[in-house]
Amino acid sequence: MRKCPILVCVCGQGSIFWFYSLTSPSLPPSLPPSPPQDLPSAEALAHDLAQHLEEEEIYRVDHYMGKGVVQAILPFRQANKHWLEALWTGKHVASVEVSMKETEDCEGRTSFYEGYGVIRDVLQNHLTQVLVLLKMDLPDSSSSSSSSSSSSSSSVFGSHRHRTAVLEQLTFLGEMDTPDGDQTHASIYVGQYQGYLAHVASDRRSEPLFVKTTVPTAASVTLASRHPRWEGARFTLKAGKALDKRTSYAKVVLCGDGEGGREEGTGCGCELSFNIQGGALGTAIAWNRTACAGLINPKAVQTPPGWVMEEEEEEEEGEGGRDLHVLRPKDGESSLPNAYEFVVEAVLAGDRSMFLGTEELLHQWRVWDRVLTRADAMEPELYPAGFALDEVEVTGFIGVGAEGEEEEEVREEF
Repeated sequence: MRKCPILVCVCGQGSIFWFYSLTSPSLPPSLPPSPPQDLPSAEALAHDLAQHLEEEEIYRVDHYMGKGVVQAILPFRQANKHWLEALWTGKHVASVEVSMKETEDCEGRTSFYEGYGVIRDVLQNHLTQVLVLLKMDLPDSSSSSSSSSSSSSSSVFGSHRHRTAVLEQLTFLGEMDTPDGDQTHASIYVGQYQGYLAHVASDRRSEPLFVKTTVPTAASVTLASRHPRWEGARFTLKAGKALDKRTSYAKVVLCGDGEGGREEGTGCGCELSFNIQGGALGTAIAWNRTACAGLINPKAVQTPPGWVMEEEEEEEEGEGGRDLHVLRPKDGESSLPNAYEFVVEAVLAGDRSMFLGTEELLHQWRVWDRVLTRADAMEPELYPAGFALDEVEVTGFIGVGAEGEEEEEVREEF
């Protein structure tokens, strides 16, 4: 008889919520009331859970896996593997960017943000999971589970084994060796929007002049892979509050159409975008018509289930014109399932395939623990509301020791 699932939900609001089935025993009160902040606390929580629960009883829910475009990444790759897999290597992929930009600030919820910051809130979980779907080897359909629900989810999210393999190879860029044997510089940017201190003071009901915090509200981190397939490619994850637009996307920059890829090809102007939400595109998969002409043949593109190619419109003149091929949900964006409802339904169906297993989680923390060790020691660079995080050049420790006269003047305005 299958046990009723116990759902362990580590949510973005900073609390662990326990959902019990009617027949489930109570969990001990010693379990922490908030998510892990580093590798040791993640290991400790995993150990505590293992004392009381079987692995298959734990569902680590990330609602981002329920978003329509996220669910379309692997099916798109599978449907087009006959031509896309040849390009899906470090020889042709210059970079991969996964971003979540928000126009909202932290006013009213700085008590949470002070304990976590943007890297722990967004990069370490949501954006990393999207990156894994882009980077992982395509699962062998013949190895899928015989269960229809598990088999269906495996084709959308891959297996725990495939995702763990990606995380094992993912590394902090500062730990990669250059061809001449020297280490590269760590590629991290941490920023804090002007006005954050005032919001912290307001939430604490104290005076801004007595508040000091180096918690980042925006960050950009570049990772790399030890896997030979991805040699030379860079993987940048970005997120922030009080930025210029509200959008979330994954963008793969492809280079050249010759065997030499970016070394002998036609440049790196082709951008294949998985627009998760917001921005000018909304929910869509898109690529540049002109820049990708030698790499992506629209007639060869197969749409993933439930998606269709948008009919080509006559190109508009001027900067407002779109030079894009676009795929959209067949029945419109509103037809996509609500992300939260989708993940809850998966739990009720006993389908763990989209959720992190313990081994995956700890490998993920091993990557980000090394990043956070450096980022937590950095002084964030102040940025104005409406800042475009795209402008950041992550070529070194940006924001370190920024305690000059100009910064003091800005902080005194609060």
